[in-house]
Amino acid sequence: MEENITFKEIIKRIKAKGLLFLILSLIIFLISILSIELIYNKNYQNYEVKFEYTTRELKDNTFPNGSIFDYRSIINIDSLNTVKKSNDLYSDIDVSEIANNNDIHIINENNTYTLTISNKYFKNRGIAKKFITDLIRYTVQRVSSKMVDNFDYITLYEAANSYDLKISYLEKQYKAILEELDIIESIYGKRKMLLKLRNDIEAFFDENTFNDLYNELKINGYIYDYEANKERLINQKNLLENEKELLSYKRSKIQEHINDLANIGFDNINIDSYTNSIIELSNQIIDIEAEIASIDLMLENNDNTIFEDKLFFYESKLIDYTNKVDDYRIHFFNEIDHIYYYDNIKLKGGINSVVGILISTTISLLASTIICISLYKSKYDKE
Repeated sequence: MEENITFKEIIKRIKAKGLLFLILSLIIFLISILSIELIYNKNYQNYEVKFEYTTRELKDNTFPNGSIFDYRSIINIDSLNTVKKSNDLYSDIDVSEIANNNDIHIINENNTYTLTISNKYFKNRGIAKKFITDLIRYTVQRVSSKMVDNFDYITLYEAANSYDLKISYLEKQYKAILEELDIIESIYGKRKMLLKLRNDIEAFFDENTFNDLYNELKINGYIYDYEANKERLINQKNLLENEKELLSYKRSKIQEHINDLANIGFDNINIDSYTNSIIELSNQIIDIEAEIASIDLMLENNDNTIFEDKLFFYESKLIDYTNKVDDYRIHFFNEIDHIYYYDNIKLKGGINSVVGILISTTISLLASTIICISLYKSKYDKE
């Protein structure tokens, strides 16, 4: 066994195995560099990006429809699954493992977000960067899908069981459309198409439109769903007639009593209190007679087809205008890029390429040297 080998002797032995040394160095270098990139870095590197949402639609962490935006929803399993399903390139990404292993994180500093995700779930950098970009952009898509829902009053209109309610919901829908236009103009400025739409709406509907509907309803006494309400109205009329009869009886008895008092010489002061009672009962009877007349009108005028058609026409116009307003809002929203990136998406952690090359070169040279010296020594011992 050799106790001491000089540097000159090491060089001599390497030269003797020159071709083998080069081949071993290359093989070991490749194994080392691939091990660093495909095993170590794959498990210990993270993609990181810093960004913020610049959309004015997402104001004070609130979506346009009033629901609250939680920045942590950017990386929840629902968002991950939705983005994965959006592109076949992401079919191999195990989003369940990402979530279960807590391999994705996001922090918020004054509405500036930093997102990190492990490198080990992606085949290459291109897919990783596209997936991260789509995940961030998904929130912008959610903003678009959470524009103010202007159909609330239309839904209530369709469920209403009286014409009074139906007219009130149509009027509220009309006002909601104009308010929505105000909001769009405050965000995106006054546009010609918005001005034209406003003029069209205000030309078709005006302040008298809904008052005219109320008046027509009152004059004609239309009743919604006549057959379903007919029996109820008849019963209500009977109750009112019974009440009128009772009040009339009370009034007649009080009048008889007044006549008796007058006959026996009571003064007017004593009779006045009874007279006031008669006046009060008479007023109640007049009110009841008005209610009965209104019910009679409803029961007689049961052909409300024209009125129904008019309401349906107004509803259709309001739905059409609502759709146009929403389309314009989404159109203006999509004109703008709503994300600002402070830097490119970068890989952080692990061993960088330069250090990896240095480590791999060192390992390959040392290992090749040891192997060549050992082989040279074995040959020398045999001789």
